[in-house]
Amino acid sequence: MLGQALPLRLYPVALATATVGWWAAIALSPEVRRWFVWSSVPESVLWAFLLADLAFLVGMPVAYACSRSPSWWVAHFWGASYATATTLSLSLFCGGGWLGSALMCVATVLSYAQLREVERRSNKTVSLFELPRGVIESRSPALMPNLLKTLLQVAIMWAVFLAILPAAILEAERRVAAPAFTPLPPPVAWIPFGLFGAIGLYCGGLFVIHGKGTPLPLDAATRFIVLGPYRWIRNPMATLGIAQGVIVGAAMGSYGVIAYSLLGAVVWHLTARPWEERDLEARFGESYRDYRRSVRNWIPRLRPYPKVAGMDRRIPPTD
Repeated sequence: MLGQALPLRLYPVALATATVGWWAAIALSPEVRRWFVWSSVPESVLWAFLLADLAFLVGMPVAYACSRSPSWWVAHFWGASYATATTLSLSLFCGGGWLGSALMCVATVLSYAQLREVERRSNKTVSLFELPRGVIESRSPALMPNLLKTLLQVAIMWAVFLAILPAAILEAERRVAAPAFTPLPPPVAWIPFGLFGAIGLYCGGLFVIHGKGTPLPLDAATRFIVLGPYRWIRNPMATLGIAQGVIVGAAMGSYGVIAYSLLGAVVWHLTARPWEERDLEARFGESYRDYRRSVRNWIPRLRPYPKVAGMDRRIPPTD
């Protein structure tokens, strides 16, 4: 079996390193770029794959190598498969770029072999089609891996939800000549944006240092913490993210981006919030229920809730 020759930690790190090296060569050498571009497509289109590669071919393999959670590798496999299908389609319909398509095919085959090896060594079936039914706790309390995963998560969330999607909405508004307003001056917009971002990073650091995990549900903190902003409001990272989205819309002069940000708050409140809160209640019982009764979701308290520096679960996990 091909996967048996691939060490579980070595291959993900090698894949991430190779991907970073490939992009460095693309950036530094015009000659290397010409090997991978498609015949009838502008060279700049190649850079459209950068963010996806950093997320699925670098971030998720590194997260798997650190946490050993199969969910990271399943997400990586599907991301790599989609990228492979896209590059093959561009080669077929636009011509050229066959070297890149071939490399992506090889990487996807090796990733599938690695997935089967993960399954063999864990003695558990790893489904490609079943989503996690609940929060997956972090398997590594190590500070640096969890910090790197948290920073990667924040970078991806900011890039997708605070840059790429707002830019697309603004472009659509311009094409249909939608109403706009005078944008806020840059200092008025970006100073609070940066402040909210810094507070959000601080909140993520609380999960890493005191929670022994990350804010990501697929690699969640293993301890219940109520520190910093969490003593005043129940979901400060979500609240700050929505506020940042509104600031981006105000800086762009876009009604659509502001509406998108507020709609995101509604979607998160109705979908992600109940799921996360059910999990916290199942893991931490009455301690979390008392916190939820005492601290509101969107409106800060006037007086801080008592500190909880990091309480271990009191209810054993269920299989």
